[in-house]
Amino acid sequence: MLRFVRFGLMGTALCGLFLCGTTGASGQGAGAIIGTGTFTSFVENMDRSLAFYHDVFDMDVPAVPESGERPYNRANPQLFAMFDIAGARERHQSARVAGTRLSIEMMEIQQVDHRTIPLRVQDPGAATLVLVVRDIDILGYEQRIRLIVSEEHPTLPDVDGARIAVERAYATLPVEPELAELERSRAASIALLQTLDESALDRTAELETVGRVTLRDLLERWITHDSEHLAEMRGLAE
Repeated sequence: MLRFVRFGLMGTALCGLFLCGTTGASGQGAGAIIGTGTFTSFVENMDRSLAFYHDVFDMDVPAVPESGERPYNRANPQLFAMFDIAGARERHQSARVAGTRLSIEMMEIQQVDHRTIPLRVQDPGAATLVLVVRDIDILGYEQRIRLIVSEEHPTLPDVDGARIAVERAYATLPVEPELAELERSRAASIALLQTLDESALDRTAELETVGRVTLRDLLERWITHDSEHLAEMRGLAE
């Protein structure tokens, strides 16, 4: 099942590229895509993979020889050195979208150590939004509220969300523990705010890149930030 999901994801990308290829071939529109290079996919079994693309997407594939199995290639020292797979067996052939130059190359390598990586499927758009809100809470508002409440006109650092997204590699992170951290941080901030009286809303600080702000201003900015990302999440869910 997991293998089929992987194939399905590749097939989805293939369908998009196929549409681009047919648009370019008909000459519609300035700057239309008329061709691509070859995409190489490492597979467990080249014959089964080629059969999948032929049967599901009607792609052209090399014929199967009478032996019933496409042969392995002769050892390629340069290739094996590049992948550090000395002593391996390797074969590769391509499936091509009929009538185009678009193809997907299947490369199978045997007699090497294999490691299975469990498939983790998550919506990258929604996951990124959760991580953005989590980091702004923990690195931004939780610290800002604590400082403005405990110090006289403190300086509050800005949070560079774009830099943090790159450094933390959002696309590689599981959402569940990050969401738990967001819930912890938000609960701590709310608990602190509930201990204050209304006069604390006028406490001031210097927010980097913004200037003088009050606690009331910070809370309004926080609400706006949440509302914008909630709207994005609703858009992804529709």
